[in-house]
Amino acid sequence: DILLLVCVEPKGVHDGNMKIVVQYTQADQGTPDPVWRKQVTLQKAWLSAPCEKLKQFVVKSYNQAHSAEPDLDPDQWHLRCETGDLNDALGSEDLVSEVVLASDELVLRAGPSPTHSTTQLQGRAKAAAPDQAARASVLVPLELDVLEALRAAVEADDGQAFKDAVERAGLETPHQTPMAEKELHDATGVRIGMEYYGLPGRFGWDTDAEGQGEDATNRCSLAQFAERKKAFGCLRIIELADRCGVRICDSVATRGAEDIEASASSVSGMVGEMQRQMKEVESRKGASGY
Repeated sequence: DILLLVCVEPKGVHDGNMKIVVQYTQADQGTPDPVWRKQVTLQKAWLSAPCEKLKQFVVKSYNQAHSAEPDLDPDQWHLRCETGDLNDALGSEDLVSEVVLASDELVLRAGPSPTHSTTQLQGRAKAAAPDQAARASVLVPLELDVLEALRAAVEADDGQAFKDAVERAGLETPHQTPMAEKELHDATGVRIGMEYYGLPGRFGWDTDAEGQGEDATNRCSLAQFAERKKAFGCLRIIELADRCGVRICDSVATRGAEDIEASASSVSGMVGEMQRQMKEVESRKGASGY
């Protein structure tokens, strides 16, 4: 039997993109080592796509990688969620976000897909949605080179490079926690683990040599990292963005810090003048007896 394993990465489902790993294992050999493996990042639209589309993508990826062999017929296969005690088929018409969670293992099995998943599978996704959404609002996955550019800009305390790096990373606020992952291979190209990086450095790993581990001190928000590095220029940009309620890569990127500060001072001045005039009016009313 052909075993195609689709591993949904732990931070992959509700963070804007869906990161999956598709691997092919020859089950009859009794070895867990993948014969073929492919990591793919799917755009946010996939979360609102039916599971049938995900299955078609998995089968197509396999067929393209094994062009010398007969193609698999997607109509004769279905995806199953085989995570923990679960062993349920994904319904072809169910949306991916309705039945797939982070860290799920989906297996391609012989036989056509049912129209809908079991109520157990659907209920599990609904119950976990708030928790996964909360985690996604904190961690922002980036490519490693994007994370490194952000780190370098803060360490150099280069305001323009900082704004450019934030725009490239697409961060909504400086209080989000950027992270990136790195897949490790040995000299022959065999995968030997994963490492997870924050701005300060490696904060998590799952490798053959070290097992699983975490260093929480290397996981922090952009603002916290700037504070650690005493990057006062970057911190000033962050402060102005927070004060004016704008994204760093939007208004702050197109307006100079002096312009924004002047605008903020102008607004503050107008508010102060309005308050002064109101006090004068109240004072006059009191004096006239009204």
